[in-house]
Amino acid sequence: MPLYLPITLLEGFAAYRKAVFSFSLARPDVVYSANALLGNLTWKILAAEWRQEGTQMLYHQHGGGYGLEPMLAFEDYETRVSDRFYTWGWKREGFDIRPLSPAIPHKKNNSPGKGILLNCLDLPKVPYRLMLVPVSVAVENIHQHTCSFLFHLSQRRDIVIRPYPDDYGWGAEERMRNAAPFAMFDSQSNSFSLFFQSALVVHNYLGTGWLETLGLNIPTICFYDPDAYLFREAAQVHIDSLKDVGILHHSGHDAARFITALGNDIDGWWNRPEVQDAREKFVEHYANFSPDWKQQWEIEFEEVLDSVK
Repeated sequence: MPLYLPITLLEGFAAYRKAVFSFSLARPDVVYSANALLGNLTWKILAAEWRQEGTQMLYHQHGGGYGLEPMLAFEDYETRVSDRFYTWGWKREGFDIRPLSPAIPHKKNNSPGKGILLNCLDLPKVPYRLMLVPVSVAVENIHQHTCSFLFHLSQRRDIVIRPYPDDYGWGAEERMRNAAPFAMFDSQSNSFSLFFQSALVVHNYLGTGWLETLGLNIPTICFYDPDAYLFREAAQVHIDSLKDVGILHHSGHDAARFITALGNDIDGWWNRPEVQDAREKFVEHYANFSPDWKQQWEIEFEEVLDSVK
């Protein structure tokens, strides 16, 4: 590990810290972020030293896996160093952890979406994080399942593919183009714009995107390799329910076969009581997004500021 630590955390740390504090920023009573601990060294230095002097740090879940995976280093670190940690619905004992809806867009009109959106993941060929997600050979399985999914939906001409923005050398986009030569590719549009425009969103992984579409009540199907994911005991019952109603599938072929059986009645399936019940129970704990998130934030932050006066 010492060979890969950034210079700014070793021999360059003193000079970097001096540059950070040369801005002479006034110490706030409270700081908030949802992602700065992941990669913003300037913010981390300021927050760490301000916190030692009495500043409270509020931190928010910023992606998938939190509350779901049996072990998540991001979650353990962020809950440990923050004074309050906000989740997308789940709770955990031992720290001040409380649900708070994230800032997330909601559809402004009720116009129906069209077509199928395939939202894709890609990852490096070598392990780079200690996480219970696909790595190495398991990433190749993602691409095989994705091509199988597209091949078995080849009769449909209404598929839009959103490839992962980074190319890690698997040739994923070329393989998808060969499997679905009539599909459209869109790597430029905002993900939420594509979600709202689609009649059905399909994810080839379990990360952030499927939580967003489930939380926004957009028809959602995911396929994933069950050998590449583990879930906490409390979450497993919800995962099983989502699988029972057709939201989760263990292969691209199975997902394609399910969609083919639906025909053009995607909304009919999605609005079935058992499907919505499984979705709502899962969302309550892991994707509890609310259109009134601004009001929630106002109440929460006013409480925090009152406590530090």
